[in-house]
Amino acid sequence: MDDFVLDKEIMTIGPKDDNDIRIDNLAVSGHHAKLLTIFDNSFLEDLDSTNGAYVYGRQITNLPLKNGDVIEMNKLKIEYYPAL
Repeated sequence: MDDFVLDKEIMTIGPKDDNDIRIDNLAVSGHHAKLLTIFDNSFLEDLDSTNGAYVYGRQITNLPLKNGDVIEMNKLKIEYYPAL
């Protein structure tokens, strides 16, 4: 399992080289989603991906994240844990 530090206000997720969080998965769109972090709050936004972004099985367009939320992009799962 990889850990990623949210060290920028906006970070994109996907397999393309210019993403901040690179995911090597053919079922994930090139620029699948982005994480927006403002102070201690992070939000997940789907970037009109082909397969959508889900949190606990619910498709989202934009959602504030809570400690332990499970983000799903097709069969890929990412757990969100803010830095303490």
